[in-house]
Amino acid sequence: MKVSVFCLLFFATTLFAQDDAEKSFILGTRGSYFINDNYYDNALNFVQMKYRDEVLLETSILKRNFEFRVFDPVSTNEDFFVDPVNVSAELLFDKTSFQAGFIRYRFSETFGLQILDVANPRDYSDYVLNDLSWAKRSVFGINMKNTFDRLETLWMLTLWDNGDRLPYKGTPYDLTEGKFGYEGGVVERPWFKDYEYGARFKYLFENGLDMSVLGYHHFARPTVLSLSGNPFTGFNIKQRDRMVNSLGMAASYVLGDWVLRGDVLYTMKDNFQTGPITFEEKNHYQQLMGLDRLWETWSLGAQIQNDFAYHRNFIGMKLESSYFEFWKPSTMFFVGDSHGDQWLQLKNAFEYESWNVNVTADFLSGERKAKGLFGLYRTDDRIMFEVMKTY
Repeated sequence: MKVSVFCLLFFATTLFAQDDAEKSFILGTRGSYFINDNYYDNALNFVQMKYRDEVLLETSILKRNFEFRVFDPVSTNEDFFVDPVNVSAELLFDKTSFQAGFIRYRFSETFGLQILDVANPRDYSDYVLNDLSWAKRSVFGINMKNTFDRLETLWMLTLWDNGDRLPYKGTPYDLTEGKFGYEGGVVERPWFKDYEYGARFKYLFENGLDMSVLGYHHFARPTVLSLSGNPFTGFNIKQRDRMVNSLGMAASYVLGDWVLRGDVLYTMKDNFQTGPITFEEKNHYQQLMGLDRLWETWSLGAQIQNDFAYHRNFIGMKLESSYFEFWKPSTMFFVGDSHGDQWLQLKNAFEYESWNVNVTADFLSGERKAKGLFGLYRTDDRIMFEVMKTY
C-alpha cells in the first residue's frame, strides 16, 4: 500500500510540472460538533490534488484524471489514508471509449437519499453526510462506453471492490456502543477476487424523455454486522459480506423550467437489517419520484421515496438559492410517515476568492427502532464545519 501511495504522489508531482492542464491544490479541514453531547469529533485534515488534461492522438483522445485526497493519520485513525477520488485514464474514439483506474460512478440524479448509486461503497463513519463527493469510495476497474445515435451503453467491471468505511469504536455513529470487540474502520477487500460487474443502457427519446436501465452484481451495502461465538468462548462482532444482484431504472423529463424524474431499484435477497447487529435476507424494492423547478437564482425540489422492505415512506424538499455571489444557502427536509423519522439540514456555503467555508447543521428525530432510519441517531444532531484553501 505504501509503495502504491508513493507512486501516486510521484506521478502527481510529475503531472503538476506541466502547464497546459486543469489543476488545483487544496488544503482543508472538516469536523463535526455534536450538540446533544457537547462533543467534537469526526475531524479530518486533508490535502487534495487535482489534475486533468487531454492528449490528442492520431485516431483518439486520451483524457487523464488524477484527483486524490490524503488525510493525516491522526484525524482518521488509519495508518495512512489515501482517497483516490478519480485516478484514471480514458481513451475516446468516435463512438467508443475505454476507461481504467480508480472510478466513482454516478447514476442517481436525486438529492438526500440516492438509491441507484450501488456501484461504489460508502463512508458510513459520518452517517448523514449526503454529499456523495465525500461519502462515495472509489473502486478500481475498467469500463467501456458505446454510443449509437440516441442509445448509450456502459459496461463495467470492478477488479478491486474497495470496502465501506464503518464508524469507529466509540464515535457518535457507532450503534454497537463499543461492545463485543467492535473496532470499525475500512472493510478490507482482497484484490482480484469477488468481482463486481454490470451494465447500463441509456436512451434519449425525441420528446426529451431520458431513460436508463441498470443491472449490477455487487456487495450488499451497507456492510452489516452480526454476533459470532458462544457464551463459553465469548461473542465477537463480525462483518458479513454477501454478493447481491440489483436492477434499477431512472428517468427524467424536462418541461420548460420543470424537471420530472424518477428512480427505481430492486435488489434480490438484500441485507435486511433488523437491528444494529442483526439482519435477514429479503428482496428489497425502492422507488423515488421527484419534481424540480428552476428560477434564475432559486431552485426547488420535491420528491416522494418509498422503501417497501422497511415500510418507510418519505417526503423530501430542498430549496437552494444562488442569489448572492459569495453565499449559497440551502434547506433540505425529509419527513417519514411512521416512527417519527425526520431530517432537517441547513447548509451555508461561502466562497471568497480562493477560500471556501461550509457550515451544515443536521437535526434528526424519530423512534429508536430498526425499521426507522433517522431515529437510530436522534441524539446526534450536529453542526459540521469545513474550511478549504485552493492554490
